[in-house]
Amino acid sequence: MSGAGGDARRSDGAAGLMGMAGQGGVGRRDGAAGGGTHGDGPRSDAAVRDAAAMDAARRMDAPAPRDAAPRPDAPARPVLAYVGQDDQRIHVYTLDAASGALAERAATLSGNFPSFLAIAPSGRFLYAVHESAGEVATLSRDPANGALSLLGVVPDDGGPTHLSVDPSGRFVLSAQYGGGTVRVFPIGADGRVGAAVQALSPGANAHQARVDPSGAFAFVPCLGANRIAQYRFDAASGRLTDNGSTAARAGAGPRHLDFHPTRPLVYLVNETSSTLGAYALSAAGTLAELATVSTLPAGFAGANTGAEVVVHPSGRFVYTSNRGHDSIARFSLDAQTGVPTLAGHTPTQGAVPRSFAIDAAGRWLVVANQDGKTLASFAIDAQTGALSPGRVQTTAAKPYFVGLW
Repeated sequence: MSGAGGDARRSDGAAGLMGMAGQGGVGRRDGAAGGGTHGDGPRSDAAVRDAAAMDAARRMDAPAPRDAAPRPDAPARPVLAYVGQDDQRIHVYTLDAASGALAERAATLSGNFPSFLAIAPSGRFLYAVHESAGEVATLSRDPANGALSLLGVVPDDGGPTHLSVDPSGRFVLSAQYGGGTVRVFPIGADGRVGAAVQALSPGANAHQARVDPSGAFAFVPCLGANRIAQYRFDAASGRLTDNGSTAARAGAGPRHLDFHPTRPLVYLVNETSSTLGAYALSAAGTLAELATVSTLPAGFAGANTGAEVVVHPSGRFVYTSNRGHDSIARFSLDAQTGVPTLAGHTPTQGAVPRSFAIDAAGRWLVVANQDGKTLASFAIDAQTGALSPGRVQTTAAKPYFVGLW
């Protein structure tokens, strides 16, 4: 974020977090776990929250890099939806910017169960986990039309369920749900993923592995261990070094997290408890809980599990998906503290919304309804974050992942 407006927003956020620190934190339930312990050390939970909030406020005072100015003569590229389905293929759809209609344009054979995809910062390569086969695949991506070509695979046993590319574009991190491990893979000059250079055991049912936007820290939510493993990340070598862990609330089941685009804040969806957690990210790469709220409407008594979480590019809203209630939960973020408030629910027009994504402009949200075999688009209101139904596209096989690039 650049310019005077960006500086003003950072100053407001810093002031809010400093004020929150002076008040002893916000939105925390009794008995919650803050840092790597349950408050059994000499520092109280309130002190941990206060220190984290003050540190986050100081970090927001640092100048932000200027946004690159777009070329005025650059043609607008269509938004493409990449969908991993259980027919061993990655399907590519064009998203109509006016109506939200999705039109399939290609399908590429990838491998057994491409359940999660990630794109290189250059946009020239796509990476996929083949969950059933225990592999990571490299696919080239034509920058002109988005077409994919499979280049090769490397072993990644243990039931890989997630992968991501670090900000430098030099490494892929994957999480193995069955093995409870995380691996780091180098990316060669040709874009291909090489053999893993490191494997660690962060905890049972590791569900995601992501490097923060600074490229200095990595986080692995472990559903079975009920904690978020924290690592320091060496962007030169790709090596992970233990940096402690943050315990989730009892029975939460951490699944996925996402980073605020401009502030040191992290949002976590808990699968088992159907909750959204908000955390302050310290300069040392550790998390401290600010608040946890339900993703379900009051009075809902049916079965449900949380699945995905995405922070809107504006940094004003957070969305999560509910499998069972079959909805997208929308949260507004306090402009000063970043604490989420449940603002509403939107039916996903299909069963079991395992995955969803928001385009870079923040105009459209697309949901992959796994058991409903549909993709559903929703227009996003820029002022309120509210969702309005666009179009529904039926898929031939179950869609497990959708990404918009």
